[in-house]
Amino acid sequence: MIRIMYFAKYREWMQMPEENLDFSPANVGELKRLVRDRHPNALKVFSDSRCIVAINQHVVHGDDALLKPGDEVAFYPPVTGG
Repeated sequence: MIRIMYFAKYREWMQMPEENLDFSPANVGELKRLVRDRHPNALKVFSDSRCIVAINQHVVHGDDALLKPGDEVAFYPPVTGG
């Protein structure tokens, strides 16, 4: 199982804070394809060039980042502090 979490405006766009997949896609690219097939709004999230992806709270770059059962994948926009 993979836990997928959406933060900030992505949560609004997806109309949910998180979801689970009962199986583990091979990598982030495959995960994105599966989510897009299930949720039309995901295209908006994944089209955002500033989208940050983290696996188990570690930022990864590129769709070839590998996934394994039990991973937590988060999608969030850049954040700023003040």
